Amino acid sequence: MKSLEDCYNEIDLIIGHFCATCFSYALAVKDFERIQKEGMQILATQGQKLTLQQFDQISFSFGQGPPSTPGAYFYYTTTHGGFKERIKKDGIDIKILANNSLVLIYHIWEDKYREIIAREYGVQKNQIVHDTFGELRNIRRSIVHNKSRALKECENNTNLKKFDEGGQILFSEQEAYYSFKAIKDALDELKSNLALCPADS
Repeated sequence: MKSLEDCYNEIDLIIGHFCATCFSYALAVKDFERIQKEGMQILATQGQKLTLQQFDQISFSFGQGPPSTPGAYFYYTTTHGGFKERIKKDGIDIKILANNSLVLIYHIWEDKYREIIAREYGVQKNQIVHDTFGELRNIRRSIVHNKSRALKECENNTNLKKFDEGGQILFSEQEAYYSFKAIKDALDELKSNLALCPADS
């Protein structure tokens, strides 16, 4: 049973990372707007009066070194408004993170733990099955191999979000939480079912 518990705990870390990121983004948006207002006040004292909408159009970059110095390098450039749009509730960053989290969860299940769990309980790998992980497999294939466009199999989802064939695979924050609960429920059901199997001593 240790391998199943290890799998659960590793998946829980991914879910925890998603939760912490969503919480941090919500705080970051408020803090970023506070910094913007402080910047607007400073500019006003210098005779430059800008509205928040105008300030949102100012360039905003992530990089190394002060922007005006030789050798400075920008990793990513957007605008103040573009940055807030990315990290807002159900913005694109949360949706990308949800997809990445689900892909990683399936990878951990399928490539790291499923066969180990099967050996531990003295059964074949193909006997360690659950509909939720079958649906997650199709979602993962859609994201990784079909440019995040849903494969036809995703139309039949019942435990995870259902997508029309060719529809874009994206999860809101709440839809991601729903998916995580379904995955944990699946692990709990597998744990109960495997408890009936004689463990490999």
